[in-house]
Amino acid sequence: MTGLELIVAEYTHQFVEGSNGSVQVEESQLAMAAACYAAPEQLYRLQGGDDDFIMADPWPWEKNHDRRQSVGERKLYGGTLPADPDSCTIEERIELLALAGAMIAAEIDRLKTVSMSGAALTEIAA
Repeated sequence: MTGLELIVAEYTHQFVEGSNGSVQVEESQLAMAAACYAAPEQLYRLQGGDDDFIMADPWPWEKNHDRRQSVGERKLYGGTLPADPDSCTIEERIELLALAGAMIAAEIDRLKTVSMSGAALTEIAA
């Protein structure tokens, strides 16, 4: 299958057939999850401020919904951080990239729905 075909198949599985029904999607969470899956290295988000801050994984949902926890080094060794992308097989990276593409398409669909309803993005967050 081509990359586009893999993304369409993943989109169909996740968002048309509804296998992600246990995840409540809020503003921009799909885009953040897609970035986490697509990144060639681990991403971190700065939380806190001033003298009290930490670098945290930006994954937007519970860890049990994160496929990065079941690929690469995490298949062999536990841990709280996601697998380092360098430890993934080519097949695992392709799977994560197809899922990221499907999430980006779903985020585009979500934004188009918001746009058709006449709401501004800033109004959603309020």
